[in-house]
Amino acid sequence: MRSGVLRIAATAVALGCALAVAAFVVRLDPANAAPGIVTVDTFTDSFDGSCNDGDCSIRDAVAVVATGGKVRIQAGYYPLGGTGI
Repeated sequence: MRSGVLRIAATAVALGCALAVAAFVVRLDPANAAPGIVTVDTFTDSFDGSCNDGDCSIRDAVAVVATGGKVRIQAGYYPLGGTGI
């Protein structure tokens, strides 16, 4: 009985370590990282939470940029409306 308990405990520890390593690797994967510099490429006030779909609004850029990152906004007129201003 005691060896069965130890085997379950060892399996639980191994599983916990594997999950911790997997979470660490995902966090370090550049494909999953938030971009450090995001460039706004539309004057439209929209928000879909993505800058990978051909329209990166100011709201989208602020949502996806990494903490401490930069949002590049070209000179122009950006009318803002709606909620969340």
